Amino acid sequence: VLRSFTAWGATRTAAYVATGLIGVAACALLRLGRASAGGGDNSDYVRADLLREGTTEPPVVPQLQLPEDTPKLGCATGMTARQSLCTVEFWLLAAVLFSGLGGGLVILNHVQGITDAQLADPATGGSSAAAKHVSDVLVSLLSIFNCLGRVAAGIGSDRWANVAPRPAWLAAACALMGSAHILLLRADLIFCLYAAICIGGFAYGAVWSLLPATVADLFGVGSFASILSMCAPIISVASLLLSTLVVSAVYEAGARHQPAGTPAGVCYGDACFAGTHIVVACCCAASLLSALALGRRSSSGRTLFERRRLLGALS
Repeated sequence: VLRSFTAWGATRTAAYVATGLIGVAACALLRLGRASAGGGDNSDYVRADLLREGTTEPPVVPQLQLPEDTPKLGCATGMTARQSLCTVEFWLLAAVLFSGLGGGLVILNHVQGITDAQLADPATGGSSAAAKHVSDVLVSLLSIFNCLGRVAAGIGSDRWANVAPRPAWLAAACALMGSAHILLLRADLIFCLYAAICIGGFAYGAVWSLLPATVADLFGVGSFASILSMCAPIISVASLLLSTLVVSAVYEAGARHQPAGTPAGVCYGDACFAGTHIVVACCCAASLLSALALGRRSSSGRTLFERRRLLGALS
C-alpha cells in the first residue's frame, strides 16, 4: 500500500515501515492465540482444588457406554474415507470448497489479467507499465491477506467455537469471497480493485485454514488424512471449471467485441472478466447456503462419527 500510494516506492523506508507493521500485527495475533490456548486449560485450577482437598488423585470421569448391539465401525476414532463419501455432510463441504477455493484461484491466477484489462488500455490513457506496478502491489497484498486469513480463521474458530461453529466460519468466508467478486465488477475504480483483492485473499486463506479442522470435527481423526486428501480433486475441478474454462470463455468473448485497432486476442474493459465474477458470485451464494445447511446438520456439538455410532446407523 505504501509503495502504491506514496512516493516511497523507490526507497527502503517503505519496506522497513511495512515490515514493522506486519511484525506488530503478527505479535498481536500470537498473543491472541496464546490467550486462546490458555483459556481452555484449567488443569492448574483442578490441581489446586485437589491439593486443597488433601488428595492428588484426579476424579474418575465416567466413560460413555454404548449398547452391545451398536455396529462396529472400521475405525475406533472416526469414520473411514468410504463411509464419509456416503454422507450428505461431505458433499455439502465439497460445495463450500468448490466456490470458496475456486473463487480464490480465479483471483490468484488472473490478478495480472484483471489489472491489465482495467489499467493497460491505451484508449483510456492506461499503460502496461502502470498496470504492472499495480499488479505487483496487488500480488503482495494478496499474499499478505492470504496469510492473515489463515491465522485469523484458525484462531477465531478455536477461540469462539461455542459462539459460532466452524461451518459458520466457512459461510462467512464464502460471503467474503462472493463480495470480493462483486467488487471486482467495478475494478475500474482503484479502491474497489484493492479492496476486492484484499478481501478475496483473506477469504481464500480462511477456507484453507478451516478445511482440515472442519474435516476433523465432522468425521473424526481416524482416517483424517484420507478424507482430507479426497478434497483435493474437488479443488482441482474448481480450478479447471472456474479458473480455466469460465475465465477463458468470458475473456475470449470480450476480446471478439473490442474496437478496431486492438491487438487480436487482447481484451480491455469490464467485459473481459465481468461474466466470470458473476458466475463465481452466484456459486459463492450457493456455497453460503451449503455451509449454513452443514452447520445446521452438525449443530449438536458431536462429530458426525459420534452421532452415527450412537444411533447405530452405520454398518
